[in-house]
Amino acid sequence: MKRIIKNLFKPFFKNVPENIEKELFKHFPKAINVDWNKGIDAYEAVFYIEDVEYIAKISTNGEMLMFKKNLRISEVPELIQRNSKDFGEIMSAIAIYTGENISFELIIRTPQLVRFMLLFDFAGNLTEKMTV
Repeated sequence: MKRIIKNLFKPFFKNVPENIEKELFKHFPKAINVDWNKGIDAYEAVFYIEDVEYIAKISTNGEMLMFKKNLRISEVPELIQRNSKDFGEIMSAIAIYTGENISFELIIRTPQLVRFMLLFDFAGNLTEKMTV
């Protein structure tokens, strides 16, 4: 239990190499309130642009691996909204950009208050579904 509490208050990584920071600001020059974490093989930055949260993962050699953007429900593509409608109400949405690929992670709530995570590819195909 002590370990869990200790990890909850673990400070974000502060000594970010210059090439990692440059890569982030090359893609997101308007990023503010950047918090860094260092993983085994990559750095993760959590930041905001115009009150929208982003998460970027950058390899230790300075390559952008992927980033996520929180979406307003109105920003979810119509095809994805239509294909998720039968599952329930969209509670939250994230766009996931990996190279040239875009996928959409939705948290859906059914009328019975059961929540699901749905993952759709850009073409609107459901690729993953799990209860959360």
